Amino acid sequence: MRGWVDRRFGATQGLIISLERCYHQSMSTIQEIEHAVSHLPPEDLSRFREWFLQFDAELWDREIEEDVAAGRLDALAEEALSDLRAGRTRSL
Repeated sequence: MRGWVDRRFGATQGLIISLERCYHQSMSTIQEIEHAVSHLPPEDLSRFREWFLQFDAELWDREIEEDVAAGRLDALAEEALSDLRAGRTRSL
């Protein structure tokens, strides 16, 4: 009965089933990764840690670049500049 529509709720049952499968599959994958990482020898764990830190930093950089390009940080930047001009800042 994949993909039938329950007219009472306007929800596609197939989509709900797919989301449930995705959730359970994702949880399984996360658990598998956690298990694998927890069983790495110290040298491999160190290499994995370095790789993951680099990977995470690159994702963060991309997110910031996208936020800047989309103007999502403009208000914060303007607030900081306004505080600077008004003398409401101090040197670090």
